[in-house]
Amino acid sequence: QGTINGLCARDGFTLDLAWKNSRLASVKIHSRLGRPARLVLGSHTLELNAPPGTGLAFDAELQPVP
Repeated sequence: QGTINGLCARDGFTLDLAWKNSRLASVKIHSRLGRPARLVLGSHTLELNAPPGTGLAFDAELQPVP
């Protein structure tokens, strides 16, 4: 288990990841530029459009978390 915070991704995104038992537990995506993104995990795919300066959080099945 563990976490990593502030992982930089293309097009102005940063990611915070948490995993447990060698599987993803949660992911937070922060958009600095407001560009579209695609998040893929196994057979799950999400198309994202987050305004600049906002963040989105998801659970292990890529379902939104408040």
